[in-house]
Amino acid sequence: MEISRVGSGSELEKYNCIAVVDTSIVLLISLKEAHLDDILDLIPNCHTVLLTPVIIELQSMAKKKNTKKSYIAEWALNNLLQLFNVIEISMEDGKKVDDMLIEFAESIKRIKKVLIITADTKLKDDALKKGINVMWYRKERKGFELLTEII
Repeated sequence: MEISRVGSGSELEKYNCIAVVDTSIVLLISLKEAHLDDILDLIPNCHTVLLTPVIIELQSMAKKKNTKKSYIAEWALNNLLQLFNVIEISMEDGKKVDDMLIEFAESIKRIKKVLIITADTKLKDDALKKGINVMWYRKERKGFELLTEII
């Protein structure tokens, strides 16, 4: 997986910690159920990023017109993308977005601190099994929890 620049992502090299935001978190931020400021407060030394597969997944959701999820995804694409640096990674046909997030995190965890931010239980569990740091949104508590120590 190659890291390249989209938008202001060229600045990424200077960051020691990268927080990869998954689709579930983007949707929760769009619904105002989760807040980006809460993420930034918990990990002030990390730089939040979106990977291109997350954007493609949002675009796919937005194309399914007239559903609540499609409107939320479209709103996120129009209003939230400028809040994140975007890292372009090569897409692999048939591969799940969650698997690509984990592979990306595994590929850089030896050279940078990395964590995945998610509300998806399966992604959380899979990442933890692979030794990847996780920040998990707990819907029942309406807040984020760092499941591993990254600092």
